[in-house]
Amino acid sequence: MIHSYFDELLLGELLRASIAEEKPCTVLFKIVCPESWPENLSVRARKHFLVLRLGELYALEAARTLRGEALALRHVFEASGSDGVHAYVKEQAESWTASDGNCWEAAMYTAMSKSSWFCDGGFEIG
Repeated sequence: MIHSYFDELLLGELLRASIAEEKPCTVLFKIVCPESWPENLSVRARKHFLVLRLGELYALEAARTLRGEALALRHVFEASGSDGVHAYVKEQAESWTASDGNCWEAAMYTAMSKSSWFCDGGFEIG
């Protein structure tokens, strides 16, 4: 397991998300350790992610957030199309990344901004 007090982590982007192109839209999370990390630290980070079931937790939180964002995303899409949705989620990604680059929200919005499928209406929940 990773301990933030005892482990000196040279952080970069560790948490990544991807959009599963299915209805309802699903966000999947994974850990990607830097190649510069010692192998034992990478193993511990991946174990930390699996044992604490962070991928599942983040996916549930992302689903809840998507339900909450559904109306706003629909309004943006109706007013500005996929370009508007892309701009909206990209701005959210930048805001969350500036706050904490390895939070699930930053990973989620970054994945959304990179998904043409999502921006073209894939966010619709029903």
